Amino acid sequence: MTDGSAWPVLATGVLGDEARNLLDAIAGGVILQDARGFAVYANTAALELIGLSFAEISGATPIREGWRATDEKGDDLGLEEQPAAAALRTGEKQQLLVGITLPDGDRRWLWNEAVAVTGRSGKPELVISSFIDLTARRMVEERLELAIDAGRIGIWDWNIPTNDLVWSEHVERLFGLAPDEFEGTFEAFLVRVHPDDRQLVREAITTAVQHGGRYETELRVVWPDGSVHWLLAVGEAFRNTRGVPVRMLGVTRDITARREAELERESNEQRLSFLIEATTVLSGSFEYEATLSQLAHLVVPLLADWCAIDLLDDGRSFRRIASVGADPAWAEVSALMSVPRRVRAGESELLRDVTDGTLGDVQSLIVSPLASQGQVVGALWLGISASGRRYDVDDLMLVEELARRAALAVENARLYEDRRRVADTLQASLLPPTLPLVPGVDVGAAYRASGEGNDIGGDFYDVFEIGGGAWAAVIGDVCGKGTGAAALTGLARHTLRAAALRGEAPSSVLSLLNDAILREQSDDRFLTAVFCRIVPTGNGARVLLARGGHLPPLLRRSDGTVRQLGHPGLLLGSFPDVTLVDDTVELAPGDVIVLYTDGVTEARGVGEIFGPERLRELVAGSGDLDARGIADRVKQAALDFQPGLPRDDVAVLVLRVTGR
Repeated sequence: MTDGSAWPVLATGVLGDEARNLLDAIAGGVILQDARGFAVYANTAALELIGLSFAEISGATPIREGWRATDEKGDDLGLEEQPAAAALRTGEKQQLLVGITLPDGDRRWLWNEAVAVTGRSGKPELVISSFIDLTARRMVEERLELAIDAGRIGIWDWNIPTNDLVWSEHVERLFGLAPDEFEGTFEAFLVRVHPDDRQLVREAITTAVQHGGRYETELRVVWPDGSVHWLLAVGEAFRNTRGVPVRMLGVTRDITARREAELERESNEQRLSFLIEATTVLSGSFEYEATLSQLAHLVVPLLADWCAIDLLDDGRSFRRIASVGADPAWAEVSALMSVPRRVRAGESELLRDVTDGTLGDVQSLIVSPLASQGQVVGALWLGISASGRRYDVDDLMLVEELARRAALAVENARLYEDRRRVADTLQASLLPPTLPLVPGVDVGAAYRASGEGNDIGGDFYDVFEIGGGAWAAVIGDVCGKGTGAAALTGLARHTLRAAALRGEAPSSVLSLLNDAILREQSDDRFLTAVFCRIVPTGNGARVLLARGGHLPPLLRRSDGTVRQLGHPGLLLGSFPDVTLVDDTVELAPGDVIVLYTDGVTEARGVGEIFGPERLRELVAGSGDLDARGIADRVKQAALDFQPGLPRDDVAVLVLRVTGR
């Protein structure tokens, strides 16, 4: 081997000055090597690109430590593996992307092509290697690959005429495949799409191919292990100069996490919406058996193919009150099912997969106890058959919450029934069970407690004989409701009867009641009342009455005229001394006295109250009715006037003179 000073001489012998000047001027690198592989020439660009001196590439001096040549994958390239050596061996053109790492760590990428020049002997005598700097492009590609890796993005290329579909390794990973496992056809792609999405995907791609433009869709794919994954596919079809579709390029990205989050959010929203709707149904009525039947119809088909509800009647046996299923045969199958022991103990049961056929076509089942305050009051059954899905823990939690609300509705309804029963019993004890027959006087009454009727009202009336051919009729309104009002009502009825039987005048009877309230009551309650003493006469009746702060009775004469009766007086139970006045009225056959409470005149409609004038007109037009008919008409008019349930009790007592 000659020393380094001889290399320029060799280069001069190979190339003329003009050729060397031309090669030095170009941006690409050029190296000439002889048949032995020794470099005999390198232009300036080549030395800069590979980062070596001419002495190093020619073998005159060792290559500096830290300099490496690698292939695209990063594996080291020996001299025999580089394009120049391969071209000398084979005599064929060689090309390769070569990575160069310099001792200072700088990295660059060069596109290296090598062509052998054959001499007269027919053997390669010279090899020409060219180098193009692809570092910038390679960095862009690496960044793109990083972005693709980070974004889980794959690239695909479909040759439409040949049906060759090329996937990048990223796409194969997105389909759960190993590298090069994909068969490379459109049909091989489509078969991996979820069956429920396959037709939609086919139509979307066909539309893009036929009409051009963008294709974008979200689809599910089934991996070889059976797992389902969500992908976003975006592509665009391209046509040749004749307008024929020839190619479609696109990208695919995994969106499983996003879609699962969206599906979970949608599921939560649906569950919340369902619970709200179910709660509305459960709170809509205290008729809990009918309400639970409505609930079962709501559950099917939103949550189940079949739903049944059992209630515990006597603490031991369950009674089925609802059974709803898409298949009528469910009713027969479900009738054979008994509440599981653990459900009776207050624990839910989830059978995700039912395979033994013991429950008919049921494939998945949930049974949850209806439990309130630790007591099981029933059971809620949900079953799946035809829909094919399976219940999971989230479904169990939803059903348990639904069962809890249903149990609460049952318990509230039963408490309401108990309370209403008590209220009805107590209310009945405060009103006369029947009205007595008063000679020459037709007596009728009507009563309606406010609201749902489950509380004890404060209005009362009474008609009773007081001796000497005389009768008493009284109507009153106690302040408030509930047990306190009931206690005062009981005191009032007892006191009024006792005082009236002593022959006291109406004003004295009410005064005695006022004293009794002040003496016995400690909660500042008061009442208003009208007391009438009725004495039938030869062909009519004489009425002596007094008002203790109560609304004035109406007198309707047989000719249809209507007027108010009595002096107001003070309400009873608030002041120690009350001034009350007795008024006398003579009644003839056909005359009517109507006594009422403020639940009539103060009934509130839309923007107005019923009022005394409307009552006066109603009474004036009721001459053809008997006493009960008039009372019912007044009560119903007050109820119809106000929307919804009445806000106050309504009591009406009517005295109609018939004569002997």
